[in-house]
Amino acid sequence: MDHALLLLDTVAVIDAVRNRDFDEARFRCRQVGNRAWSENEAKVGNAAINLEVALRHAETSPTVKWGTSLEDLTSAVDAFLQPERDHLLATFRGDGN
Repeated sequence: MDHALLLLDTVAVIDAVRNRDFDEARFRCRQVGNRAWSENEAKVGNAAINLEVALRHAETSPTVKWGTSLEDLTSAVDAFLQPERDHLLATFRGDGN
């Protein structure tokens, strides 16, 4: 999986939600989910689809209904990318292979 694209799509979800562009946010959720599921990364994929579903009625539902799903997605992506960040930091410091 291209981790950079996963991260960019996740940031695009956050930006779209912040701008209340829920159509774009749902589209980006599907992108994140598809990227995750293509690599059998179920936690990220499930979090993405859960947010996409929660955003279907975002225009009329309170933020709390979909805010938790957004937090779940960002946490899942963060946990998934943690080993990559650790490797990059180790390489930068000169103690990685």
